[in-house]
Amino acid sequence: MSIATETPGQAELIRLCGPLCSDWDLYSTYAQANQFYLQSLGTGSNYQLIGATASHASNHFGTPYVIAALPAIANDYAASPNGHSIEINDISLVYGGVFDIAGGWAENNHQTHRMGLNVDVRYNGEGNSVRDLETFTSIAANYSGTVQIHSPGTSNQHIHINFLDIY
Repeated sequence: MSIATETPGQAELIRLCGPLCSDWDLYSTYAQANQFYLQSLGTGSNYQLIGATASHASNHFGTPYVIAALPAIANDYAASPNGHSIEINDISLVYGGVFDIAGGWAENNHQTHRMGLNVDVRYNGEGNSVRDLETFTSIAANYSGTVQIHSPGTSNQHIHINFLDIY
């Protein structure tokens, strides 16, 4: 369903999140994300931020809860017997909305990254990839995070932490 009447605020949100926001459900999701006041994840001692691209130089925005939980998860994992620092990839864009990793505003596999409640962590054997999945999963659960493995068996294999159940 398309948005029939636009307020000035709706028009700005549509402009910011691209053509997919002309769909009411996507616009609604986008608006909800911005009610959470997404915050930037800064640098930390036990994690590195990765994944920024020319089209999305700022890809580490989350809800206040997620932004507080991630350093705690990283610190707890680094302090575990087999732990070390981790690499955090995509969370959400600065204004939420569709995370257009393909560059064409088409539907893609990053649609869950609209509201700052989902986080990707490296788990492909490269760099500071998580090596002890069981421990990491347990630690994430302590902070209400649910862990899934996305793109298994590929060079893009990663941990996807979902924090949707906290709201």
